[in-house]
Amino acid sequence: SCGIVHAAGIKATLAARVVARHLDARALVHVHDRNRPSAVVRSLHRLFASPTDLGLCVANAVRDVAVNAYHVRPDRVRVVPNS
Repeated sequence: SCGIVHAAGIKATLAARVVARHLDARALVHVHDRNRPSAVVRSLHRLFASPTDLGLCVANAVRDVAVNAYHVRPDRVRVVPNS
């Protein structure tokens, strides 16, 4: 079975979270930019967010988006600078 589902992008990360929930897996939410999902999509991210999800950001500037728009717990967000 698959233990991690990795995705990037507003819609793909939501789909990954849905799949991860069905597989009893963890979602790796990869955030590349500061674009925020619409209110409906943010609500769906909140619904499917799991405490075990990990957020991976390319810069500190997008960390806030991972926490507040994708609903990844702050202690589960990692920043790996894009260099």
